[in-house]
Amino acid sequence: MPQELTCKECGRPFLFEDAEQERYARDGFDPPRRCRACRAARRAAGRAPSERLPRPAPEPVAPRDAPRLDAKGRPLHEAQCGACGALTRVPFEPSDLRPVYCAVCFEYR
Repeated sequence: MPQELTCKECGRPFLFEDAEQERYARDGFDPPRRCRACRAARRAAGRAPSERLPRPAPEPVAPRDAPRLDAKGRPLHEAQCGACGALTRVPFEPSDLRPVYCAVCFEYR
């Protein structure tokens, strides 16, 4: 039997149909709190700006005349980040088979 729920976004009542109730129960979801229109608008808008995480600036690359060894004494190789395009240094020989990421982009993967 359809349930009448109230949208927490717009405050209007909406029906939670039997088929939806079965699907939500089968998938282990709680009943919806927003009507279809508000859910669609929320998906179309993406996350609100206040909910987005700030992305830190990429770390600067040391000058070319700096020693090219990491803390463990391994040689560092320059590569371009596959996500943001910044130059970075990595302790392995980069290949064209897999992208290389700077520390900031790697953290967000």
